[in-house]
Amino acid sequence: MYYFDTAILSTIIYAAQIWALEQGDIIEMAQTHFIRKLLAIYPPRSANYFLRLETGRVHTQYRLLSLAVKFHGKLIKMQEVRLPKIIYEEQIHLNKTGKSYKEDKNWLKLYEKILNHYGVSVEEMNKLHYTRNRTAITGFFKKVETILKNQDLKKAEESNTYRYYKYPFISHNAPSYTYSLWPIYLKRLNAALRNKSEWIMIGKNKIIQLYKYESCPLCNIMEPYSVYHILINCKLLTPYRKKGNFCSTQIYPEDEYVLSFTSLSLPQIKEIHNLLYIHISQIDLTR
Repeated sequence: MYYFDTAILSTIIYAAQIWALEQGDIIEMAQTHFIRKLLAIYPPRSANYFLRLETGRVHTQYRLLSLAVKFHGKLIKMQEVRLPKIIYEEQIHLNKTGKSYKEDKNWLKLYEKILNHYGVSVEEMNKLHYTRNRTAITGFFKKVETILKNQDLKKAEESNTYRYYKYPFISHNAPSYTYSLWPIYLKRLNAALRNKSEWIMIGKNKIIQLYKYESCPLCNIMEPYSVYHILINCKLLTPYRKKGNFCSTQIYPEDEYVLSFTSLSLPQIKEIHNLLYIHISQIDLTR
């Protein structure tokens, strides 16, 4: 995500503390689109909160608010003859007298609205800037980050698709594979498994499309065609399952099998990749 932060997001949010205080959801679309392409999770379309939690990212609103707070600190210390300072003082005066024109376009009103949403007033933020209380400002941003992550976790809990996506499967901390040194194809595979994706990329030209078949196209066992079937029950893969390894041991039932991917090790994800690669190769041979 370093490339996204330095080359893409920095361009999108240029001067965003002025014009984009209420455009967080629109700007967030760029971040979630980038993560979706990076992890190659589709279809079905993965939820935005899943993408953020899975990669340890925070909603772009956090960046917009941090820019606005820093800009507010600069305004306070700015010389009185500077145009931004003059406009800022004028907006304060208009807000106090109730004569503010087009309140929805008033920067100070929008800024105050967002601060109030996170439990802080403009006056309190003024004091923190005047006293240079960086510890309190850092604590405020930590609070905002926690609130935004809690909102994503709550959406996951209330979702019918992601009922399993809760602690200990996911928490405020991203899963370890996202910041590991694994090859990108293994990270994509892990993300697809955790997302219960029906479109799984195994190689450049090899893709398992679970939604295309009702049952396994190889062994024809009358059960749903799924990752669970491929790794545990598919008869054609029996010779390739090594006794005692991950794919030869069933810990969870079929409806909870996704919980097996809570914390995969590198040998385990490699084993899964090899079995899935053999499976799609077998399908290719029958075409």
